[in-house]
Parts: sequence; structure tokens; C-alpha cells
Amino acid sequence: IAGCDSLATLHLVVNSVVTGEETITVCQAALPYSWNNQSITTAGDYTATLTNVAGCDSIATLHLIVNPVVTGEETITICEGALPYNWNNQSITTAGDYTATLTSVAGCDSIATLHLGVTPVGTGDEIITICETALPYSWNNQSITVAGDYTATLTSVAGCDSIATLHLVVNPVVTGEETIILCEAALPYSWNNQEITTAGDYTATLTSVGGCDSIATLHLILNPVMTGEEIITICEGGLPFSWNNQSLTAAGDYAATLTSVAGCDSIATLHLIVNPMVTGEETITVCQAALPYSWNNQSITTAGDYTATLTSVVGCDSIAILHLVVTPVATGEETITVCEAALPYTWNNQSITTAGNYTAMLTSVAGCDSIATLHLIVNPVVTGEETITICEAALPYSWNNQSITTAGDYTATLTSDAGCDSIATL
Repeated sequence: IAGCDSLATLHLVVNSVVTGEETITVCQAALPYSWNNQSITTAGDYTATLTNVAGCDSIATLHLIVNPVVTGEETITICEGALPYNWNNQSITTAGDYTATLTSVAGCDSIATLHLGVTPVGTGDEIITICETALPYSWNNQSITVAGDYTATLTSVAGCDSIATLHLVVNPVVTGEETIILCEAALPYSWNNQEITTAGDYTATLTSVGGCDSIATLHLILNPVMTGEEIITICEGGLPFSWNNQSLTAAGDYAATLTSVAGCDSIATLHLIVNPMVTGEETITVCQAALPYSWNNQSITTAGDYTATLTSVVGCDSIAILHLVVTPVATGEETITVCEAALPYTWNNQSITTAGNYTAMLTSVAGCDSIATLHLIVNPVVTGEETITICEAALPYSWNNQSITTAGDYTATLTSDAGCDSIATL
């Protein structure tokens, strides 16, 4: 052992080459890893020749495992109601990406990444329009009977609460009414596949644009062909008379076809009466003493013909003509001859006993004063005598209706030419 040769008896024990192996796991951050004077930077198998305690070579083998830095990622979706969210000692209040440096079970650092998704509380709105006849309407376990806004709290497919809002519109059964006025000539009238021939109320069940039933009501009014009549009286001076675009020049019946305010035909009939210009005449006799005579605001002093333009009771001009006769004071005279036997003679309430001239103040048939004069002549009784001689053979003798057979004096009462008695003596 001192380095010199010597004979020795050796009981030789041969130590075999030691081949030791070890597996070491290190964190990536621990690199380079120093092993048996080697600086190892990557995982792998490494050997080293060593001298053991016996002075023999030994081969050490290293299985180096390098744990890399772990970069784990996870995506988590939570409901908004689950905030704040606790992750690796962080209190997270909003969705986003978050990281955390951790120590793995191997004692190495690891970087964890979180992609946090937050599902908000859903607030879904929907507007649904239904017909009134579809009530009650079933929605999210609710039986709805009237239009309005309704809400329901639901669980989404992500397991979160969501608030659904329903705006329910209910289309009522529409009961529309319309009033239509037609001319009679427009019949038949077509309305909602109905042919209508008379005025009245009609209904039809229709489908509205919303797909709902609607009841339409029609009040149909018919304007018949109107046959209006009027009687118009005008003065002759009002001709020609204008009526419905006609120029009328004479009295009579006239017709015109017009359009009424409703746009329908109407037949108007005019009975036109024309009051002619009146030319009335009158003859009036007055006494002279009644002058001046007043007539239609005229003071008339003499007989004659007079005219006046007046307005009749119907408002038309009329021409009045007056023939005025003036009866003068009459001075009538008469001569009357009477027989003496007729005395006393009565004349105008006078008893006259002798011939002569007499006057009387009278009132004429026209009511006027008149002076009558009477010249009265009195014829006396005539006493005529005659003597006649005849032959006896001429007997009997006829005289004044007498048959005389002997001579003698005879008398006869006769009527004179004046109508008076006269005594004839024979």
C-alpha cells in the first residue's frame, strides 16, 4: 500500500462494477440540473463513471425527468347569479380570462388559465297576437284570459335563471259597421259576396288580416227616384221664366231630370201658373152732384174714361179702366091729355083738378135729383048734334049701332079720338 512490490498472498475479492441507477424528477425551473459534474438541461438518461468506496469504477445512471411548467386552461361558464366566482384565491366578478401561478403535486410551478364565461339573466321578450276566441292562452304554465304583459322565471339550457316576458295582444271579434247610401238605380248592390236588392241591415262574417273572425254590418239606405212637384205662380211680366236650365214662355206643366244631393236621379215637375196682366173695366154712373168723384187716388170732375195701374192680390200689375157716366140733373117735361071725366088727375103725389103746367122734384133710378114738368090738357065732354032727314022707305035707319024705325031724337055715348066720352044727339 506504500507503493512497493511485495509478495503477498491475496485473497482477491473482485468487486464488480457497480451500476447504480436513479430516477430523479425535477421542475423545469430547476434546470440546468447538476449531476456528477454534469450540467443537465433537458430530461433524459445520463451516466457517470464513479469510483466507489472500494475504489472500483461504478457506473451511475440517471433517469432525469423534467416536469415542465404546467399551463393548464379551462373554460367555465357560470350563471350571472353565481358571481362573484372564486378561483385560485381570486374573487372574479366579470367574465374574462384569468391566470394563476400554482405549485403542482410535484412541487413545480404551473400556470393555470381560466376562461370564465358568465351567462347573464335572460330577459327574453316576445309579442304574440291571438284572436279573442283563442282565449284562455297557455304560456309557461299560466292560463291567460286577457291581453297584457306577463312574465315567467325559467331555467335556461345552461341551468341559469331567465326572465321571459310576453306581450299578449288579443284581437277582439271586430264588429265593424258602415252605412252606405245608394241610388235605387244602383241595385242590385254587391257586398261581401251578397247580392242585395232592397234597403236594410246585412251582416257578414269575415276573416281579418290577423286571421280572426270579424262581423261586418251594412246599413244600406236606398234613395228612390224622387218625383218632386211644385206649383209656381208668376206675373205675365215675369216671362220668360227660368227653371232648371229651361226658359219657359207660357203657363203649363214642365219636367226636368235632376241629380239629387245624394247623386241620384230625381224628376222635378213644375206646374207654372201665369197670372195675365189684368185689364179690368167698370162703368160707374154718378149723379152730377157727386162730383168730384174719387177713384184710385184720382179726383175726377167730368164724365169720361180713366185708367189706373194697380198691383193685384198676387202681386202682379193690373190695368183698371173706369168708364165714368155722370147723370146730370134731369129736367124732364111731359104733356098729358086727359078726359074731363078723369079729373082729379094724380101726378107725382099731386091731385090735379084742372088743366095746366105742374112741376115735381123726383129721384131718378140712378138716385139723382130730377125736375119733372107736366103740361096737363083736359079734354071736355063732347056733345055733338046732327039732324038727318031720310025717306020712310030707308027705315029702319042704322046709327051708332042703333036700328031706328021712326023719326025722333036719339043719343049715343061714344069715345072720341082722344079716348074721351062724347054724347052724340041725332
